[in-house]
Amino acid sequence: MEQLNEEFHFSIDDYLAACEEKGRKPDKPFTRGIRIKLPESVYNAAEAAAKADGKGLDTWLAETIEKAVSVKPLSGNASRSIDA
Repeated sequence: MEQLNEEFHFSIDDYLAACEEKGRKPDKPFTRGIRIKLPESVYNAAEAAAKADGKGLDTWLAETIEKAVSVKPLSGNASRSIDA
């Protein structure tokens, strides 16, 4: 685990150095939360659908919205939080 942690930090440092060398700003993970109000029946149905897919509600909602707006999923582990 220690070696993995060291390699992670090396990769980040290398990426930051490359960005500086090329004169560009490093990419930062995009995170945005939204609060939505849903009728209880819709919330319960969404929660049941997420559970049936083996996912948390936040993940399920984010994936469902991505499909609805035809946006390709982001690479990496961009975090999205939906306070429902």
